[in-house]
Amino acid sequence: MWTDSGVFHGMGYRGAFTKDVNPATRKQAAWPPYRSAKLMSLLPGDGNKAVGSEVYSARHQCSYWNGISYDRLTTEPADLARSTRDRGK
Repeated sequence: MWTDSGVFHGMGYRGAFTKDVNPATRKQAAWPPYRSAKLMSLLPGDGNKAVGSEVYSARHQCSYWNGISYDRLTTEPADLARSTRDRGK
């Protein structure tokens, strides 16, 4: 995801989205349309490209990550504050 110069490869997409609400850039691989059933795979070098969900899932090991239970994690503010206080004890 990082170039040889230390720049994050997704930065151009993020900058374009922030500016124009569209991640398309002239110097990087075309971002797939929302309804195209393609996902953007950001890879080092010039490897960015739109891929099908099967390829994306394999590259990002989605079956592994989907198998993890995140039930113990919370986004409830009161629980987060309590867990932060409890760590200091």
